Amino acid sequence: MPPSTTWLQNARSNYMFAKTLTENYQDSEEEPYRSKYAARTRLMTMLDAVDRFLEEGNLENYSPVRLLSILLNLEIGVIDQETEELSTGEQHLTKAKALCEEWYPDDNLVIVLRLNILNQLSYLYTMRADYEKALSILQEAQAYFEKWTTFKSNINGEETKKIRTVIEFLDCFEYNLNEKVQDSNGEVNLDKTFTQTLYFLAQVYEKMGDSAKSAVYCYRTLKKQLILNHYKTLEWCINTATLSQYFAGIDKFGISSHLLRVAKAMMDSKLPPKNDDDEDLKKGRADFQRIMVKYYLMLLDCSSRQHTSEESEKTNGQKPLQEQEKVEEYRLLEEDELNRMSCSPIIDKLVEFGNFDQAKAIFVEAQKLLNLAKEYYTLNEHASDYVDCIQDHSKLYRHLSSFDFDVDRKCKMYKRRVDMLEEILKEINPKHFMAQCRQIWFELGEAYNEMYEMKVSKEKDQVTTSAKKLNSLLKKSTEHFVAFIDSFRENKNEPIPPKVPDEMVKPLIIAYFGAGRNYTKILTADKKDVISNWNKCEEFYSQAVKYIDNNPDQKSQAQIELDLIQEMRELIPKRIMMIAGANMMA
Repeated sequence: MPPSTTWLQNARSNYMFAKTLTENYQDSEEEPYRSKYAARTRLMTMLDAVDRFLEEGNLENYSPVRLLSILLNLEIGVIDQETEELSTGEQHLTKAKALCEEWYPDDNLVIVLRLNILNQLSYLYTMRADYEKALSILQEAQAYFEKWTTFKSNINGEETKKIRTVIEFLDCFEYNLNEKVQDSNGEVNLDKTFTQTLYFLAQVYEKMGDSAKSAVYCYRTLKKQLILNHYKTLEWCINTATLSQYFAGIDKFGISSHLLRVAKAMMDSKLPPKNDDDEDLKKGRADFQRIMVKYYLMLLDCSSRQHTSEESEKTNGQKPLQEQEKVEEYRLLEEDELNRMSCSPIIDKLVEFGNFDQAKAIFVEAQKLLNLAKEYYTLNEHASDYVDCIQDHSKLYRHLSSFDFDVDRKCKMYKRRVDMLEEILKEINPKHFMAQCRQIWFELGEAYNEMYEMKVSKEKDQVTTSAKKLNSLLKKSTEHFVAFIDSFRENKNEPIPPKVPDEMVKPLIIAYFGAGRNYTKILTADKKDVISNWNKCEEFYSQAVKYIDNNPDQKSQAQIELDLIQEMRELIPKRIMMIAGANMMA
């Protein structure tokens, strides 16, 4: 005997109460899943009853018994996921999927149930890092949605209002669905479910290392959320700005600037004023400002790289036509709408060769944003983020200096860089901020060396008068390179550091090379000092070679640098012999 209407009504009430329990966030830390377990017990009791009805057979196609069997297995599987019972969760979700395929293999109406099952299964496999399986399931979900879209497009005119196109969760508690009016939000809810599919696809492609496809699905997710007006404004804006970083990272500044402009327009028009005390809002605005700074850094960096490439004369600072066309593929809001929102365009044109004023305009805008971000990310309350801001400020000066041909001004910019970096080193404890300290030591080693090279290029004919200043720059460069190297030693008595992470091998070898080479540049008229300096250079080079000899599996991480060191080290004995036999200039 099939379930009565009264049983279905009671089951629906029980189901709604169970859903309320799953969304209860008031459980204690000692029993964080208490409400979810209570909901699961109710749903399992319902499923047991449904299974008994199933055994009786003779069921209609859209029988509540069939639909509820699918729905309840889905809901129980979700709770099992949320309570970290992945094995039982997989069992229930897999069963729900199998029932769908058995009873409704080509049925478009069960699309909502089907997509929810596939979304949850993909999420489960993502939690297990089985990304191939998760991707396969999501692609299946996408194919089902596209099939449903074709089905929907074939329903014409007024018939749309009469013909059912989806079966929603609460429809599972009803008899004679084709005779009942479909919920007006049914298709909207389906779109929201498919938006989650798109979001999961973006995440899985990113996990699999396919950033290009991940970006496509990120965009589709954001666009869908915008169309459906189904999003949290701050979260949506930060996600849009984050997506822009991918395009800036591959030099697609037209697309990146459009996404940033849309995010800014939405933040300015839909969020409370900037003086609002909401902590999340303050953090969100500061995060957006930092993303903007990263964008300007990448724009300046790309401009610098362009001028050293063979294509510099061809592009001459202009965006390629191909990129201009691609902006339309990733458009979120039309230009007219952005203008109505009083959102000014964001600079996306590469800096022309030697155009310092153009580069400075970008620098000034980025510096303003960085100072705003530091109002939230202070040293006392957000030390790590504050240090990141200081490092970005240093990079801004470095990039700006590449557009200035005046050596004195370049040196002043570098002086600001090293001052701010050395100042922050005094404020932080390497024990707690080792990764950032290493970055800063290495950057300072390079910066002081570059300052030396700039001074030498200007003062070739004044070497004797500048020797003390030049040697001071080399000394500081070496000190910072050595600090970087020493940070990897477990104790100071170790001749060379133990094995370092692969991504640190190249910087480590460069630091050895930089410190050693600095000794060969020291200006002195004393032959003994010159020979001593070359011996110290050889010592640093030998330590670099010994490190790789001890860790041969990492040789490929710094092959070019190592080859150069070995080649130069072989020449040092001859160099010392030549110096020993020569008369030094006074």
